[in-house]
Amino acid sequence: MIAAVCISAWLFPIAIHCQAALSFGQQVYLMKTLKPSLKSIGIISFNLTDEEAGKLARAGLALGVKTTVARVNDNHEISDLYRKLVGECNAEMIWIPENDDRMIRGVGMEFLLSSAIEDKVGLCVPTRDAVSKGALCCFQMDKNKYTIYINQRIAGVVGAAVPSQQDSRITYIVQ
Repeated sequence: MIAAVCISAWLFPIAIHCQAALSFGQQVYLMKTLKPSLKSIGIISFNLTDEEAGKLARAGLALGVKTTVARVNDNHEISDLYRKLVGECNAEMIWIPENDDRMIRGVGMEFLLSSAIEDKVGLCVPTRDAVSKGALCCFQMDKNKYTIYINQRIAGVVGAAVPSQQDSRITYIVQ
């Protein structure tokens, strides 16, 4: 099932505070730092609750980004949901928010990696390993600082880049 939030709003920065993990809003903000023209994010998830989907929608709304959540029940649905997010919802980035083995390992991730490159769609993942295999980026907390791991080759393909003016609380590691 795909739940869509098709509302845009004005842009304003989200404050980043040190905490144990990045909030949904902070991760959407970090995606916008990589691609300031970003208008639409597709989220593929096995475990996202309705409450979390609402938080994602509000975070996207605050930054002028449409968020569309596709809930996966079975790995075989990943390809169809991806195609709907990219084709019908015009997702410019696909985000896998949780580190779930059903999503990160196997044919589902292989399909996402190859399709995202072919379609010039950024793939944001929860693990650094997938960045080295062809995903655009992953966001992590390292020593009370936010770290974005970026695949430079993929960034060039999808029109993303490390910002020229960087926030001192964010470390960009280009691979």
